[in-house]
Amino acid sequence: MPIIPADAARVHHAHGGTWTSYVSPGLGSDDLCAWRITLPAGATGVPHRVNHEEVLLVLTGELRYEEGGDASTARPGDVIRIPADTPVNLANPGDTPATAWVTTRSGLVGTFPDGSRVTPEWTR
Repeated sequence: MPIIPADAARVHHAHGGTWTSYVSPGLGSDDLCAWRITLPAGATGVPHRVNHEEVLLVLTGELRYEEGGDASTARPGDVIRIPADTPVNLANPGDTPATAWVTTRSGLVGTFPDGSRVTPEWTR
């Protein structure tokens, strides 16, 4: 179905955040994944890297993006492009929850500093 009703979304909780998945192979998509991420105020994030690019459109609050020792803060309307195979961290330095709309392609795998890997539930 081309229109995905809000109540069809799948909600996942991990690392202190909430991922609400609307588009993924498990929800009928062949190639794309899209979800809304919500990070609570003060969330510090989890360093990781992903095997595919991701694009985040900040909807509410502030997101602090760290890549290669550099950090910057994105606000509503700003877009963060996360390159593949690059160590990154995403945090919420603000005092209110932050949300972003995230897109990537299917087959996303995250790798943590200890070498462990995960295919996030919201991308399956």
